[in-house]
Amino acid sequence: MKLSAACIIIASCIGSAAAAQPKGVALGMHTVEYGGGSEKARAATVAKIVKTGAAFVRINILWRNIQPTGADHYASNFVAVYDDYIDKLARAKLDIIAISTITPKWASSGTILRKGNDVPSNVPAPAAFAQWMSWLAARYKDKVSAFQFYNEVDIPNNWDNGGAESYMAVHIAGYNAVKAVGPDLLVVTPGISWEYGRSAAFVKSMYAFGLHGNYDVMALHLYPIPSHDLIAYVKAVTDIMDANDDTSIPLWVTETGLPTMTKPTYAQTEEQQVEFWDKRVLRDMRGLMPRIRRITWYELEDHGLPVSASWTAADNKAEPEFNFGVYRSDGSGKLILQRMQNYDPTDRTIAPAAR
Repeated sequence: MKLSAACIIIASCIGSAAAAQPKGVALGMHTVEYGGGSEKARAATVAKIVKTGAAFVRINILWRNIQPTGADHYASNFVAVYDDYIDKLARAKLDIIAISTITPKWASSGTILRKGNDVPSNVPAPAAFAQWMSWLAARYKDKVSAFQFYNEVDIPNNWDNGGAESYMAVHIAGYNAVKAVGPDLLVVTPGISWEYGRSAAFVKSMYAFGLHGNYDVMALHLYPIPSHDLIAYVKAVTDIMDANDDTSIPLWVTETGLPTMTKPTYAQTEEQQVEFWDKRVLRDMRGLMPRIRRITWYELEDHGLPVSASWTAADNKAEPEFNFGVYRSDGSGKLILQRMQNYDPTDRTIAPAAR
């Protein structure tokens, strides 16, 4: 997730993958905990997720970390960390969505650099990606129920200048690999971003390059942009799905949220974050969009680490990307935490305060 300034103004079990899905409109958490840190830190992260009342969790698995040098090498230290983290999540009876993201340099088929750093294009050779997803799905098929391939690929800087054709070649290779491991494993589209006009067009282009029959769930990212209507955007996407005979495929919101921060002009309070929850999540997403079956809050906790030697705590509080959390960086809960703990996934009625 990368949010522009315009987007932040509010006016939005250990078991098999075939286990029953969460009921109603399930609430989940996205966490940027990549499985790093200590065993104790991972246990604390899981405990925080459970405390929110979430039914599921969305996590990143970085391909680059597990296979840094080639298809025949697996970094045992990173594999052990992910094994431990996923096991802890499963023991907490959290359904798990895993995003495969960040292509290692050796597997990249492109020469485009991601802006501002030296990471090569995310675009891998489809055969290399299929091999990777076969390993990943086989290793975690009893604890992970759903897989996504990359994130917000409609954003040009994230994927081959926003190329649907190159993405779908990789997606179909991954889909076939996952389904060969477990037909009941779910393949979810990459979360389509909040740039609504472009994003709906990207969904249409994915269909043109073979999406129909090669996915189980459509994923959208719904963030508050004052000039856009969330309900109209979702309808535009479902209209495209329906035109392609995918009327029964559900929608999952795999990211939504509002940061609390102190940045001048764009400052947001915890009370405004709660207002977003009441009006955009409870009223719009849960109450008025019947195709939505899951809502994922981005993200679990604020960032507390400096990005440079000169970075201060005040810098952290002013940066939108660092302050979407349900928890503050010191581990204490924000006002929204209690709201989430009282969330009823089976209740689609709209509370008077949210109307």
